[in-house]
Amino acid sequence: MTIKRLNPNKLPFLQVQILQQIYLDIYNQVPTTLANLAELTDYRADSKILQDALAKLVEKGFLTGDLTTGFQIPLEGANLFDNFVKHQDYKHKYYSERLLRFAQENGHARSTLFEPTVSELNSQGSVHRWYNYLEEFPYQLIEDKIKAYQLQPQALVVEPFAGSGTTLVSANFFGCNAVGFDANPLMTFISQVKTTWQIDLKQYKEIVYQISQEFIAQIAEVD
Repeated sequence: MTIKRLNPNKLPFLQVQILQQIYLDIYNQVPTTLANLAELTDYRADSKILQDALAKLVEKGFLTGDLTTGFQIPLEGANLFDNFVKHQDYKHKYYSERLLRFAQENGHARSTLFEPTVSELNSQGSVHRWYNYLEEFPYQLIEDKIKAYQLQPQALVVEPFAGSGTTLVSANFFGCNAVGFDANPLMTFISQVKTTWQIDLKQYKEIVYQISQEFIAQIAEVD
């Protein structure tokens, strides 16, 4: 019997967020609550958008059940669930201290053994997800297209509706040049920040420390 595998790449970003959280809850054997999903997505617990996203995941076959009775993984989603859990299960990942020390002492700071893949970098939200955008689509969609068209480093990717920069960030992870436009000045600013990676970390830490000290000094006087 052939089991049809579910493809999360076609899900809107909000649904991907919720699905990942529910998968982790099932793995950790804890109930999923609206309060937790609201905190994760920045939507109110009584938001219709949140309720509709849950209903869509059930309708599309990624989940069965509901918040009251608990969610389960359908047979078609077993492989997706296993892959996601293995990817997120950091508790059981272990790297030898001797091996790490050897790599550092021999000047291999970017050893391929520890070089994360594009998907690993993206999935943790290190760049993509620090700004929630309602119309955002899964970054995997862009990754798949870059691979399908076999774009090489230095290729040019143009995004006329840049939004929060999902296309631009993904293209940059693959070493492509990316140009984006958007009619919304705020989203243009967001995209510019997300695609500016040449940052002096030492200066950044000094500024953060300075601001933190000023905040601590003044917070006691704030009502």
